[in-house]
Amino acid sequence: MTTWAVSVAKPNNAYKVYTLDLSTSRSDQPLGLRADNIVANSALVVECDSVAYWKRNSTANSLEKLYAGYRVGNFEMRELYITNPAGTGNLTILVEWRE
Repeated sequence: MTTWAVSVAKPNNAYKVYTLDLSTSRSDQPLGLRADNIVANSALVVECDSVAYWKRNSTANSLEKLYAGYRVGNFEMRELYITNPAGTGNLTILVEWRE
């Protein structure tokens, strides 16, 4: 008889919410994960009232257009770089990680 070992990932147990005012234009502005010593493995866009984008981990990476409900999971994020033209409203991002 064969016995299989199953490794179950522990759930995230820490989170932080970042809110940015989209009336200010940005070009590859760090969200602040690195400054807060966060290595996130999940990010959810909770609110995105105007056009906004992010790049994951490096400004050399591709822009990803954001919208409420946009989620990235199971991906190590050391920084998110935000780009947006001046608009209205807020961009709210929830990041999660395991301590």
